[in-house]
Amino acid sequence: MKSIKRTLSYGSSLVALSTLGVVAAPQQAQAQAPTGIEKILGGLLSTGGYWFTSASAKAALGSPKFYNQQAYYGHSAELGGFRVSGGVEFVQTSDHILPFSGGNSLGLYGVSARFTTPQLQKGFRPYISAGVYYGTVNSSKLAFNANGFIPSFAIGAEYKINRFSTLALDYRISGEIGGINTNGISLVLRIF
Repeated sequence: MKSIKRTLSYGSSLVALSTLGVVAAPQQAQAQAPTGIEKILGGLLSTGGYWFTSASAKAALGSPKFYNQQAYYGHSAELGGFRVSGGVEFVQTSDHILPFSGGNSLGLYGVSARFTTPQLQKGFRPYISAGVYYGTVNSSKLAFNANGFIPSFAIGAEYKINRFSTLALDYRISGEIGGINTNGISLVLRIF
């Protein structure tokens, strides 16, 4: 119990110091790499489009959709010629851009691992991610809702536009949710 209180105390102190540092010295915060708080806020700005490739998803959800993907991975480790990291990932497609909700939507929430190569020339970096997710499908078109645990796998490439933004294109293959195949192509602009 004592160690939990100490850990919480250290964690809250770190959050307070980080916040104070960003507020007190905005010029320095812009000159450095993004902090954890900036990455979380930037994840909210990670928006793009998603196009379903199966007839069942197009019939139930329509296509295209707004797309938001947020991944919070730990430090990567070297494995052969690849960088490997793991963490949590949230994928949402919807008729409405976040934070608005409603209508037809697909959500994947789970743990995943990501494999990338070191930075390649001209900013391109291929990646593969795979994980297990809790998936939800809400079809207002067919008055249908379904959910369940499914595997999902994405293969794609990202292009670093500048220090704070990246453009990513991938193809996601997922298990069926309520008989609906949710495979599709995403194009997203990630800030931070």
